[in-house]
Amino acid sequence: MKYLSNKKGFLGIDNKSNSKDSVIVIPFGLEKTVSYGGGTSKGPKEIIKASHQVELFDEDLNCEPYKKIGIKTIKPFPIKKNIKDAINQIAKINDSLLNQKLFPLVLGGEHSITSGCIIPFVQRYKNVCLLHFDAHADLRESYNNNVISFGIRNISAEETSYLKKNNKRIKIFWAKDKDKWNLNLFKKLIKNKTVYLTFDVDGFDSSVMAATGTPEPGGLFWDETIKIIKIAAKNSKIVGADVNELKEVGILVFGQDQYGGSMLMLPIEDVCKNSDGVEGIILNLFFIKKKLLFLVLPEKLCSQLSFQTTTFFKFWTSKKS
Repeated sequence: MKYLSNKKGFLGIDNKSNSKDSVIVIPFGLEKTVSYGGGTSKGPKEIIKASHQVELFDEDLNCEPYKKIGIKTIKPFPIKKNIKDAINQIAKINDSLLNQKLFPLVLGGEHSITSGCIIPFVQRYKNVCLLHFDAHADLRESYNNNVISFGIRNISAEETSYLKKNNKRIKIFWAKDKDKWNLNLFKKLIKNKTVYLTFDVDGFDSSVMAATGTPEPGGLFWDETIKIIKIAAKNSKIVGADVNELKEVGILVFGQDQYGGSMLMLPIEDVCKNSDGVEGIILNLFFIKKKLLFLVLPEKLCSQLSFQTTTFFKFWTSKKS
């Protein structure tokens, strides 16, 4: 496996740390079965990009943790086109890392990656517990291990039936009941367990996390989520994790044309090209005579110019009505 330089990898850290690498970040932007908003294939890239803006000092641990644990990021690689092959691909990667006694952190990608991510853990450890953050129950036959879920607020009738049949190994802390959650019970359930953590970002409330394919109201907030993870970290052994379902953020745009109005969603940093091939960042767009008009600032000038400098703006039209 090839790795990104530390500067280009997760957190954008320097190379001065002498700590032995123990955490490996795997960008795995699989996107094959999303049912609503697409864009999760770009999730790993955006997470890594945003991580470069994070302060490295942790106020809880009173240190810069990366200096003690060591973090490396695998260089992005082609993902198998067939969904089953892709699932096996990530399983083999995690298996290889576990053989080296490393901690895999997989950045998705759609949530189906978890079914592959967890395979080598189930093979190595007895009674692995899946700690699951999500808006959706995602109860699958392939998850035959113990499951503890937080933030669930979307479940099908079939899943409800499955839950009743398997209520001894599946515990759901429903989002609607979070004011009544018994976290002491959670502590007992997870005590001394080997845990794999899977985090679908739509587990967060949609006011916190809109950048996901299926944002849901009534979800988790940051402080209560961190509290749950802290309990797990203090009372169990977390051996691997994945974070998934992040997608491109969009802007909701209202455009007025001669027949009334139009509305559409576009990525904030959507890049378009004019006939000369000049790339630019879309700053605004609107309709004139049924033609969609883009207000674009050439990308190479974005870091040099104030957005108030309009002399460099150019217009491109599309034939969309």
